[in-house]
Amino acid sequence: MMTSNRVVKWTVLLLSNKEFSYIENQLKILYEFNNSEDFELLIIENGSKESFLKIEKISKTYIDKYSNLRVIFFEDDINQSDLEVVRGDSIEFGKKIAKGSYVMVQDAGFFWLKNNYLGFIEEYLKKGFVAVGASDLSKVGIGSKSFPASYGCAYLKKEILDVSFCAEKDSEVVAQSKRIFPEFLGYGGGYSLFF
Repeated sequence: MMTSNRVVKWTVLLLSNKEFSYIENQLKILYEFNNSEDFELLIIENGSKESFLKIEKISKTYIDKYSNLRVIFFEDDINQSDLEVVRGDSIEFGKKIAKGSYVMVQDAGFFWLKNNYLGFIEEYLKKGFVAVGASDLSKVGIGSKSFPASYGCAYLKKEILDVSFCAEKDSEVVAQSKRIFPEFLGYGGGYSLFF
């Protein structure tokens, strides 16, 4: 069991928008494939209070066993029908409370299937990669197809503190993000890693 003053390497932000059906498998994979002392898990439900309560119930066994898991209902005064804005605001919220040096952002329906995948990805981040994950083949938003999408990507926390994951609603922050990660514009090589 993790103590509250223990430094964790990873914060895993598991984002759900009424996707509670994936949570049980996500918990099993994360806790069985990785060392639970290396991470904190924040499950952020941004869809409905009903879904949040279902996730709490599904997660109860893990919450009782581990002190590194929190289920959070993220509610904002934003238009719930604009999923990209809701999602981006959820990531921003999670990023602010993240304790780890590395941040894994993933949708509830995105699965990493590799033993000790956090350790495996950490090795690439230590080698100088700023992001490791699945590329966005649909080229959503401003991202290039080769840059990892935030539905399944790991980042150095210090590199994303000033980067906005919100859907281009803050042009000054987006401009700063483009300067930090020019790959968003398609310049330079991609950081995708498939295994």
